Amino acid sequence: MHLSWIMLAAATTALALPSGPSPTPTLPNSLVKRQDTTATSSTTSSIPTGDFIATKYITIPGVTNSYVTVPAKTIDIAIPTCVQTIEPDANGYIPPGECGAIWNYYPSFAAAAVFAALFGILTVVHIWQAAKHKKRWCWVIIMASIWETLAFIFRAASSKNQQSNGIYLVFQIFILLAPIWVNAFAYMTLGRMIYFFHPSRSLLRIPAATFAAIFVALDIVSFAVQLTGGSMAGPTAPPAEQMKAIHIYMGGIGLQEFFILIFVALALKFQIEMQRLDKLSGKQSRSWKPLIWALYFSLGMISVRIVYRLIEFSSGHGIDNVLITHEAYFYVLEALPMLLAIAVFNVMSGAPGAGKSTTANLLAQPLGAVILDLDVIKSSLLDNGVLFEQAAKLAYSTLWALAGSMLKQGRDLIVDCTCNYEEVLTSGRTLAKKADFEYWYIECRPQVGIDVLDERLQKRVALRSQRTGAYCPPLDSDACQGRDEQEALFRRWIENPYRPDGNVVVVDTSKHPGKCREQVLEAMEK
Repeated sequence: MHLSWIMLAAATTALALPSGPSPTPTLPNSLVKRQDTTATSSTTSSIPTGDFIATKYITIPGVTNSYVTVPAKTIDIAIPTCVQTIEPDANGYIPPGECGAIWNYYPSFAAAAVFAALFGILTVVHIWQAAKHKKRWCWVIIMASIWETLAFIFRAASSKNQQSNGIYLVFQIFILLAPIWVNAFAYMTLGRMIYFFHPSRSLLRIPAATFAAIFVALDIVSFAVQLTGGSMAGPTAPPAEQMKAIHIYMGGIGLQEFFILIFVALALKFQIEMQRLDKLSGKQSRSWKPLIWALYFSLGMISVRIVYRLIEFSSGHGIDNVLITHEAYFYVLEALPMLLAIAVFNVMSGAPGAGKSTTANLLAQPLGAVILDLDVIKSSLLDNGVLFEQAAKLAYSTLWALAGSMLKQGRDLIVDCTCNYEEVLTSGRTLAKKADFEYWYIECRPQVGIDVLDERLQKRVALRSQRTGAYCPPLDSDACQGRDEQEALFRRWIENPYRPDGNVVVVDTSKHPGKCREQVLEAMEK
């Protein structure tokens, strides 16, 4: 059986409340939601005031034909209603508890406008980052940000049109359901982390793709339950129907939090396994740690919001429930946590992507190959007091010695190192030819600007032998070049790489890492 040896090369190691006017009306013993302000008919002869029961008569037409005659029938329905006796102000405000009141306080237009602008900014940044880093799957977090933006736009509109049931209902649906998108994005992110960082591409024997699909499906179930409750709880709904809608919605967010807790437990399992693998390999993590902490933070903020909503809805609609009579609680426990839950993914966007080490890990399993990492060897020498220049020479000598030993054992190899000098190519090809192995040169070339590479290099957790930026040599290096010289050297490695004459595969590692792996495997099979 013909064995193959891959030498992985790269030109870079890039992975990378203000409030509105606040009148103080006298509140009744209980706060009630806005009800229908007109009555079709009443059994009382005098004009009623406040809340009362009206009777609505509905006539069902009869049916007469050659087969049957069904007479018309009139039924009466008792409908809770009221007569509005207070003149709304310029914004349509009615004191809480009075007929026609939607809000239990005077909503602040300025606060709603500020948060609409903040979520709008996050939306624009997410769209720009998704396009810049070619992350199509980020449409999910973009949807979350768009829904939050729309929620506060409609809240601001409702503060100026407080007699509009439709505007209020649209605000309510968007604000109640937007967090579901953030949940889905968190589930998809961990699924991708399992796929790209875990050697088995699975967790508890569940494949990464299946893992993400399961939690997204559970998220959709929670979404459906919350949508049902949120759409039923309109301001014109009868009190009994509103209470039923609230119970349905509470069940939905309870499910959402239950799924979050299960997910966090599995995320902790992933974290423990990755830390163990890092310890065994002697390599520091690159991009999974910041992402896992971003997930924990985002889901923590969503949990704060869920607890707030559960307490709010379970405490009734009385005047003693401060959560529904003071607007500040909404912004501190709903708006701000969701802003932070979405913003944390803006901060994490552009973290180190797939470079040569990620590509090597993805190729090792299908090829049954052993990975030899030059940076691990070199950093170990530096940790033991070897000077930088000596460590570089000794690292290559050790690398070739280990490679030769592995080849004699008939093992396929992936040599994870930069090939910035022709001597590296010559040594590798000579060793492969001597052992009668096929030699392949895989060049990882992300199609992004040098500034993006610099950003990724700065964000990764670098080993002692690795560059800390496009313009920065390794910390142990005694290189004295300035920024311009370092940039020129880095550009030369990128723009004029050393390549062998045959068996060369150049992959764009700014794309999906799975596509890079498939491109290499297809080239080797030809």
